[in-house]
Amino acid sequence: MNASPEAALAWLDRDPLLHTDMTEALRRGLGEIAAAEDNGVLLSVDEGYCGMLSCADGETALRLLSGRSFPLLAIHQPEQEALLCASLGMETWMRCRQAVYERAEAPAFDRSDIRPLTGEHLDFMIANYRQEDREYLAWLLERGALFGLFRGGEILGFIGKHAEGGMGLLEVLPAWRRQGIAQTLESFLIARELAAGNRPYCQVFPDNAASLALQEKLGLRLAKGSILWLRKV
Repeated sequence: MNASPEAALAWLDRDPLLHTDMTEALRRGLGEIAAAEDNGVLLSVDEGYCGMLSCADGETALRLLSGRSFPLLAIHQPEQEALLCASLGMETWMRCRQAVYERAEAPAFDRSDIRPLTGEHLDFMIANYRQEDREYLAWLLERGALFGLFRGGEILGFIGKHAEGGMGLLEVLPAWRRQGIAQTLESFLIARELAAGNRPYCQVFPDNAASLALQEKLGLRLAKGSILWLRKV
């Protein structure tokens, strides 16, 4: 159960794209190894609110998770979904594809008026982004993790970083879509991540054709597997 950090990283390195969320969480100090074996790793991220799990089989998964509980758990082997949901009292919340930016230079983009959003924008965020709850959005705003593209004092769209380090929360208001604003926002955040020494990545819904096309256009590479987010029932 107590594999060395080197052994844990060796497991993750078997599929670097699929495990970018895990290796970046470790490298950025956002998470720590909660349990590890030669054929699996469990991370505790965001002070234990989120778990990230990758392992060879369901038996190993249950052993790594023994005695531990997370409100959210990202699993990297979808075939373990049914077992873990039944054993942990969880349900599948989201299924995602991971996209990773591997280039050294950010995409070129128009240097628009993009700046951090603040607590005064919370109601705006609630009204225009319905996939997250108020408490989480307030937490991100407090930490300067959300950015808006402004024009004449009006916010045309926004993007941010999740607590576990991935890019996301990308939204362009309906009146401003199909004008390259999403591309500008994500290019901005990629540039910001690279400047901080991070490896930019995001997780995309498999049926979101527009977002998948955007990742391809910007040069992100999709991992072959899927990541499932489970949450407590």
